[in-house]
Amino acid sequence: MNISVPEIAHTICRRVQETGGEAHVTGGWVRDHFRGVEPNDLDIEVFGMSYERLKEVVEDLEPKAVGKTFGILALSTELCGGVKVDLNVPRKDNRVGVDEDGWGDTDPRMSVEEACLRRDFTVNGMAYDPLTGILTDPRNGMQDCLDGVLRATEPILFVQDVNRVLRTAQFLARWPGSRVDGVTMSLLRAMSYTGLEDIPKERQYEEWKKLVMKGVIPSRGLTFLSDVRALPPELKDLQGCEQNPKHHPEGDVWVHSLLAADAMAQVRHLVPETNGRVPVREAFCFAVLLHDVGKPSCTITEEMLDEGHPHVAWVKERSARSTREELLLSAIGHDTLGVGPCRGFMQRLTDAKKVTALASEIVRQHMRPYYLCSGNAGQGAYAKSDREMRAVGGTLGLLGHMCRCDACATSEHWMTRSLGTGTPNWEHETSERVFEWNEKFEKDATAIKPKVQGRDLIAAGRKPGRDFGKLLERALEIQDADASLTKEEIIAQVLSE
Repeated sequence: MNISVPEIAHTICRRVQETGGEAHVTGGWVRDHFRGVEPNDLDIEVFGMSYERLKEVVEDLEPKAVGKTFGILALSTELCGGVKVDLNVPRKDNRVGVDEDGWGDTDPRMSVEEACLRRDFTVNGMAYDPLTGILTDPRNGMQDCLDGVLRATEPILFVQDVNRVLRTAQFLARWPGSRVDGVTMSLLRAMSYTGLEDIPKERQYEEWKKLVMKGVIPSRGLTFLSDVRALPPELKDLQGCEQNPKHHPEGDVWVHSLLAADAMAQVRHLVPETNGRVPVREAFCFAVLLHDVGKPSCTITEEMLDEGHPHVAWVKERSARSTREELLLSAIGHDTLGVGPCRGFMQRLTDAKKVTALASEIVRQHMRPYYLCSGNAGQGAYAKSDREMRAVGGTLGLLGHMCRCDACATSEHWMTRSLGTGTPNWEHETSERVFEWNEKFEKDATAIKPKVQGRDLIAAGRKPGRDFGKLLERALEIQDADASLTKEEIIAQVLSE
């Protein structure tokens, strides 16, 4: 059999063979070949060689240990011709990982066939030797690839790793034509969400990232998690949280969030991957998924109106809503209240503070473009949002993309609102205005910078003191309220108050 693999695969396999071992290409590269999908990452499993010896054999390729749970060596992408290559030695157990030194439960003596049987799905349980052209496929994974079936390779071993619930979800999201076979679905239903608490957060997060960043239809994976009762609490709470059908004919907040996630999959390529060390696209994807997690805590129900709930009074004080009809199912403040659940979700899965900070800020501001557009706000208001986004590594443009996803998730006929057709809400007024201001600020950075600096107040005769910072804040507020004011006019107003 001939499966096309990059030259680096031949190089590594030959080198391993020459030093007494045996190497096979496994996992996604082989699976995607039969699916007719362009393969990306290259996984190579090495037999007959210890983990430490393997590191020595590929030392010139700058191997880096990643994920101690599984003892994986990531090679330098640059030295591998631009291909992301991961190496590993087979393991004896699905639950216990390698230790600090990289030995642990690895088993260099394991056969290729046995290693294939220890993989999660039959579509992943294949190994290809590029030196001989031999494919090892003990459970007919090739046919399952062609049929689009996710089937547990060995049920007894499959249930040992609860994280396979999340793996199934991301596979379903990334592989639109796939389905889970009946026996495997029964196994997954028995692997409860609580079991995920024992899985290292970084392993869970990897599956979530694949779901939202690579999912073609993310809602398929999310719906699966609901079906097997494995939704995290922040998402589970969205189910049954009603919305005003006038504004949300698509259904409750859960349905809306599913549609928003699918819309996100169509626009995420327009979002920059990074900004310095901030993973912008990653944060954006999670923010769209979580943008309405604040609604369950503040959506006004019939019971809240009847009982005179304090939140009802709070909404009356801060909005123009006063009648029962206007108040019912409103969710004023859900953007701000969503920050806590968003942070909780992210922090339970990752210690990456930058991605959590940016995702939370997008959630906090996701309604602001609507308020600014409906209020016909000027430059200052948009500049304030831009500064706040930039403070955590984002840009105002992220809010524009967020608006597009949010707007396209407010219809019973979502499939007509695709990026391909552009109608009716991909280019709606709210997001377009955000993009216009974002472009202006990117061309002219002075438009968002504070006009008044500390030295200007000193020059005006004000000595630095405790109130200096407050004066500068007030100057910026005045500038945002009227962008046409000059520096001198702002200083005069600040000092006269």
